[in-house]
Amino acid sequence: MPKEAGILFLVMLGMVIFGQMWFRFVEGILEGLKKRLFPSKEPVSWHPLPKEEENKGEIEKD
Repeated sequence: MPKEAGILFLVMLGMVIFGQMWFRFVEGILEGLKKRLFPSKEPVSWHPLPKEEENKGEIEKD
């Protein structure tokens, strides 16, 4: 029984490792195609951050 559990664990571990490698491979290909087909001249910023105030951490006194 423990031998079968160990074999099952190794098979499942191999499947997970193979899945991760396959995912990285496909994502790399898609990213390369996206860069070649749709070159972006400017970085895309969907929401610009507001400008930070200089005395943000100071307490105002009246």
